[in-house]
Amino acid sequence: MRRTARWSAVVVVAAVAALVTSCSSGVDGGSGDDENVTITFVHIFGEGFDDAIAAFEEANPGITVESESVPFDQLISQTQARLGSGDSSIDVIAVDPPRLPSMVDNGYLLDVSEDFADAAVTLSGPGIQSATWEGAQYSYPLWSSDGFLLYNKALLESAGIAAPSGENDARMTWEEVLVDAQTAQDAGAAYGLGFEQVDRYYQLQPLIESFGASSGLTGEGNLTPDVNSDEWKQWGQWYQDLHTTGLAPVGVDATQMPEMFTGGQVAYFVASSTRVRQFQDSPIADGWGVAPLPYFAGGEVYTPTDSWAVGVSAYSEHQDAAREFGRFLAMSVDGGNQISQIYTLPPVNEDVYPDFVATLEGVAPEQAPVMDALFVVDSQDHALHRPSSIGYVEFETIMNKAFSDIRNGGDVSGILDSAQQQLESQLAQYR
Repeated sequence: MRRTARWSAVVVVAAVAALVTSCSSGVDGGSGDDENVTITFVHIFGEGFDDAIAAFEEANPGITVESESVPFDQLISQTQARLGSGDSSIDVIAVDPPRLPSMVDNGYLLDVSEDFADAAVTLSGPGIQSATWEGAQYSYPLWSSDGFLLYNKALLESAGIAAPSGENDARMTWEEVLVDAQTAQDAGAAYGLGFEQVDRYYQLQPLIESFGASSGLTGEGNLTPDVNSDEWKQWGQWYQDLHTTGLAPVGVDATQMPEMFTGGQVAYFVASSTRVRQFQDSPIADGWGVAPLPYFAGGEVYTPTDSWAVGVSAYSEHQDAAREFGRFLAMSVDGGNQISQIYTLPPVNEDVYPDFVATLEGVAPEQAPVMDALFVVDSQDHALHRPSSIGYVEFETIMNKAFSDIRNGGDVSGILDSAQQQLESQLAQYR
């Protein structure tokens, strides 16, 4: 595992702006004709991209984009079923960065490296890395991400707990958080602590590695599982105890966790910035604060990173048009500003980052400056990428089930031993 070096560790220099802002009506789309083309964009964002698509079509009158949104749990199966059969009906597809190596290995994505060598904007180092596999770029990264410790001001005040600092240098340890979380619960909070993505590797990986365990995938190509070491089992017991003691809720699905925080049931809540608008439109509006993601005493500080990208299908009959769309979203100021409105996630396109922060301040003026400062320092010093592996899909599927079983009271050692065995069997096909 490698931490990123700087927020701007990789700088992609300016190129001809026409690449990302205009396209004549004579786009051949990679199909060899001069007709206007229609490309299909498959993603999980509902109507979220509608404004961005409209702006792209206005700037590129020769291209029409058909938006096809599917549930997250169907995106992988549709990708495998459609692209696995060489189906050309998908032109652009949403890409979750840790799944990129598997998609490349299966031949689903087009190498778009030349676009990164000649881009018209500055792209962040973590964003570039998330789109890279074996030295080449196979997608256009849209956002980055981070994790924070949110807190309910009223619950902490009623328990006599001082609000945690938003400064990186005053970052709390998990040991300190648990003391305060228990105090808040003793004072009347339903729960002292909760996790937004309670059984998902993305949010738990920084805790696991700060505790002293490995990422869970090691060796050449990250194809050797390592999830039943003593450190993994000790962390698993720690995580289970949070829930079985009642400090954190048991049996609550990840999709329900944000509502527990906005409903005033949770004193401390581990989350990203994606739900800022939801929090500000809820009963807890302006009644919550932001602190840095904690770490374990004696361990390293790690924070999550990466977010969604878009890739061009290797089977698309309109690859030129599809690449034009990818460049617009990731490598133009207009497109970057459009996608920054979809989620309150920091854009990979650094040229639009100031506008993103201004938007965030308009939604949550008190919390935005803290998040802004932490976005920068966490990306520079603490960002932890998920392991790049062609076996990541199998790894995440097995481990997310293991996290759920651990949280709900199963035998930690047995669960992780079983996960190790499953992974050894599943990943053997790639070695």
